[in-house]
Amino acid sequence: MASGSPDWSSSSTRPRDARNGRIGRRLQRRRGLLGELYRAARVGQRDRHPWLATDDGTLTRFDTRTGQVDGTPVRLPFPAATLAAGHGALWLTGQVEGERRVTAKGNYPVIKLARVDPAARRVAAVQALPLHSNGDHLAVTGDGVWVSDPAEGPASRIYRVDPGRFALAGRPLQAGQEPVALAVDEGRLWVANHDDGTLRRLDAAMGNVEATIDLGVEPHGMAIGAGAVWIADGHHNAVMRIDHGRGRIVARIDAGFETGLVAASDAGVWVAAAGGADMTRNGLARIDPAANRATVVEVEGQVTEITADGSGVWVGIREPDAAFHLAA
Repeated sequence: MASGSPDWSSSSTRPRDARNGRIGRRLQRRRGLLGELYRAARVGQRDRHPWLATDDGTLTRFDTRTGQVDGTPVRLPFPAATLAAGHGALWLTGQVEGERRVTAKGNYPVIKLARVDPAARRVAAVQALPLHSNGDHLAVTGDGVWVSDPAEGPASRIYRVDPGRFALAGRPLQAGQEPVALAVDEGRLWVANHDDGTLRRLDAAMGNVEATIDLGVEPHGMAIGAGAVWIADGHHNAVMRIDHGRGRIVARIDAGFETGLVAASDAGVWVAAAGGADMTRNGLARIDPAANRATVVEVEGQVTEITADGSGVWVGIREPDAAFHLAA
């Protein structure tokens, strides 16, 4: 891995169908690879410039006004698999390459949680987590930082980290089998469980399960925004819309591809193709919440990540390796 600041460039481009929105500045490298975009996050509601975590082990602040990197990127102790903001910090989890955690119950990857001080641009603390899986799901509430352990079957757990003490708080929660997605809405934690096909709402302060919705499918992703919970139903190439106030499935929207990633905010809802074997080109669609209809957004490259913000969605693509913002 090269040392020093990465070599970036930016450009402006537009999607082929302008009705689907406008692509703003695109961030990519002049030399070498940007790497996959994992997440984008802002620190505080007034921060207009996002931090981008990529799989080359860097965390970079992107100035949306100039289309350039703002300051020196933060070098991370491991490639970030997740990124979230809260409590005045950036939080990341990731697998430490070349290390394993061996216990009497099995041999597991070493997953660590890092807290980054965005003002000082440094990793402030790192802690290993006792997970039995890759632990690539993260959410932040006013009561803590939550990390899911989507191990198969009843071994699944959700851990809460006290952000002030940077230590595990309380006993791990059992909120379903293989929690594949976490989301936060009005201080409550929502959990989508793949193996038992459920969506559960938790009281973030106490960790108690307040409601359970039987989805009837195996969810692959989840997001909350535009007045609903949105579930990626990858096996049926669809997105499910959940009225989380009434606890009901109100719509099933055909996306035209195997769905896996969902991003939502008050600005809009987007869905992208699942990774792995179904990594298709142009696997991105925008959902119109008023009509419950998906429209394909044609973009260059293979979509690897989507993260919504208040004005649109950040999209990471491969071939070419780049990240750009798609306005709502």
